[in-house]
Amino acid sequence: ILVVDDEPHIRQILKFPLERAGYHVVTCSDGSEALERMNLAKPSLVLLDVMMPNMDGFEVCRKMREDFKMNQIPVIMLSAKGELPERVKGLEGGANDYLIKPYSNDELLLRVRNVLEWNTKQKEANPLTGFPGNTAIERELKTRINRKEQYAFLYIDIDNFKGFNDYYGYQKGDEIITFLAGILSKTIEKLGTRDDFIGHIGGDDFVMIASPARAEIMARYIVDEF
Repeated sequence: ILVVDDEPHIRQILKFPLERAGYHVVTCSDGSEALERMNLAKPSLVLLDVMMPNMDGFEVCRKMREDFKMNQIPVIMLSAKGELPERVKGLEGGANDYLIKPYSNDELLLRVRNVLEWNTKQKEANPLTGFPGNTAIERELKTRINRKEQYAFLYIDIDNFKGFNDYYGYQKGDEIITFLAGILSKTIEKLGTRDDFIGHIGGDDFVMIASPARAEIMARYIVDEF
């Protein structure tokens, strides 16, 4: 986590609880130094003070969003001003969240954790369907295996999809994939439980994890709906 603030005591106040929570923290005193550091090593998150000399937080955030190497790094803006126009300006400039001074350590850690978790899910999600991708699928399976849970693993694939894609084009192909994703969501909504899982491996390949007792009913429903 990169902490950017021109006041040394604020940097220390932020660094201490974050390091105690297990995060690796690097600090910077101004915006220019922060951009240089981000070019060398990409942090998982930036805590960025708004009011800094030479280059304020809004400008740093704007430059980050314009640079392809750092435009995906999440940003939490830090400000002593809680007025709505100030917050809106930061969010419009690409910030992911806002932390108003003074704040509690509990709020700081909660907002950091939420933004990091959201960013991880975004990176892992399939861009077309929004379903969890391969990394999340593997993690879900490992969790269930480690818990020694009983589960059914369904692999969903469209027959002759490549031929369809080649003939009708990728746009129509994407429409079919999105259509199938909707059927899978509807299947869990109607027949599954909140513990069930859908993942998108890529292309026309999906997986579902469900209870063994419901798996065959769900599989038949998917085929019939399609």
